[in-house]
Parts: sequence; structure tokens; C-alpha cells
Amino acid sequence: DVHQLMLEKPEDLVIFDARNNFESRIGTFKDAITPNIDHFRELPKFIDENLDLFKDKQVVMFCTGGIRCERASAYLKTKGITKKVMQIEGGIVRYTEQYPDGFFRGKNYVFDQRVAVKINDDILTHCDICKTSCDEYTNCHNAECNKKYIACTACIGLLNNACSKRCQDLITAGAVKVRPAFVRIPMQEIVAKK
Repeated sequence: DVHQLMLEKPEDLVIFDARNNFESRIGTFKDAITPNIDHFRELPKFIDENLDLFKDKQVVMFCTGGIRCERASAYLKTKGITKKVMQIEGGIVRYTEQYPDGFFRGKNYVFDQRVAVKINDDILTHCDICKTSCDEYTNCHNAECNKKYIACTACIGLLNNACSKRCQDLITAGAVKVRPAFVRIPMQEIVAKK
């Protein structure tokens, strides 16, 4: 039903990403509103400060698997300003299983060793260091920093898995603990182990 609604694209339709900014940065639905929030607990404040986005609208909410949407849609409904609030049952995961070439673009951020699941070839963001088109997350090897950032292979090599020259210098000087290297496991290996 939601896919059909997106195909029809009525003027009063709002597609709303109920996830955190680091998730929506690498993948989201076409024309979705993506709140700049670091934590889900910030979503009610975003909604309260932006009620005009939802007034008299049909709102389709989505998240990774549908859990956060339950709470977010219930919260928005309490405001009594929308025509209708819907959510994608099963979230991005179920939608992209049914519509791999649908309206979701980029990668779906997941909370396991895969980090992100490629849905299509669209790259929505860039390397935080050199601004090259890229959507691969990594963590700074400075354990005290441990910043999650997007970096291309060239910049990861140039800074030896650090998020910045400063962190690289601290690691090289032995002034900080080094986080163990993260090893991405190809999806084929995960499936083969099952």
C-alpha cells in the first residue's frame, strides 16, 4: 500500500525517516524528510519543533525494521494534526525485500557486523576527509576517539585508519590506546556460515 502511495505521490504525502542521521546519511527513501538527530530520543523534540511539516498531511514513517516507527508514529498521532499516520510494516528491511528497485536509495544501515546492506548502486554521501563520493563507515583506531565516520579506501590508508591527522599523530606517538581493526565480513561468508 505504501509503495503504491509513493507511486501516486499525492501532494499531501510526507515521507518521514524516523532514524538517526548516521543511518539516513547512507540511505533513505526518495524525497524523505531526514531529521538531523544523533539519537532516537531526540525525535519527539524534532517533531514538536516542526509540526508544520505534518499539519494536514498523510505521513508515512519508516525505520530499519519497524520498531522505532511504532513509537514515533504513536507520538505524532498524539499531536492530532495529521490526516493520517502510516508506517512501513517491517521497515526498510521488508520493503527492500519486496521492492529492491523501489523508492529506497543507497544502503540500509544495520546494527550487526555488516554495518550496512547495499540496496542499490546509489551513493548518497561522501568521504568525511576528501569529499569523494563514498558511503563506507569505519571507526577511528584511536580508542579514545572511536569516531564513526565515512571514509574512502585512499583516506583510510593515508591516515592509517584514523579519522584525522591529530588522531593519526596520537596513534603514531603511542599516546593513545589503539582500537582493534574492524574486519568486514562479506555477506557471502555470513550466509555460508548459516
